[in-house]
Amino acid sequence: MAVLWIDGPDAEHFLQGLLSHDVARLEVGSDLAALLLDGKGHIRAGLIVHRDGPAAFTMLADAATAEATTAVLHEYHFSEDLEITGPERSDAALLTGDAAAPEGAELVVGGWIPGSRIALIPQPLPATDGDAALAEILRIEAGIPRVGIDTSDTSLPHETGLVGRTVSFEKGCYLGQETVARVEYRGGVRRHLRGVSTAELLPVGTPLRAGDSVIATLTSTALS
Repeated sequence: MAVLWIDGPDAEHFLQGLLSHDVARLEVGSDLAALLLDGKGHIRAGLIVHRDGPAAFTMLADAATAEATTAVLHEYHFSEDLEITGPERSDAALLTGDAAAPEGAELVVGGWIPGSRIALIPQPLPATDGDAALAEILRIEAGIPRVGIDTSDTSLPHETGLVGRTVSFEKGCYLGQETVARVEYRGGVRRHLRGVSTAELLPVGTPLRAGDSVIATLTSTALS
């Protein structure tokens, strides 16, 4: 994971105008998942936003998209009274079920996988390749896309299955809102992220065919 911080009197208004979810409704100590879109409604990043205080937020991003996300924040930061800090890489533990946070965890927030939590830790935990593999299996089984892996620069929120968790249709305008609203109220999308079960593990990039036509491509795979 990577961590960004936004602090200042205008922090809430700034994030409310950029992110797909209703940041203004966040109470101190709570968090939500949101998307950062481009002006045409395409997904740039998936974020977990935690409200540290009335004018302070911590945001967790995929390390692979964190630099680009920070660049967008700076691009839209004009005269607002706030400071953007980060991104900084951080070790994180995926918590499922009743698992307790590691000792010394700096922050625990809801995870992308339903029912999970993410704990930020100051020091690396003893980890194995099995930990990362298990997290990946859980993510794929839950159908949670990883931005940049299971999405492209033309992917829309409605194509990913994340709309219900990451988009508010009650808040005002935000970056990419017009496209999201048009898809929601005037028509659907033609592409969808879907899970498939196969008799054997197939590599990423495998095309799926119906007759002579390629109808899909595998973007994430795991042996359940």
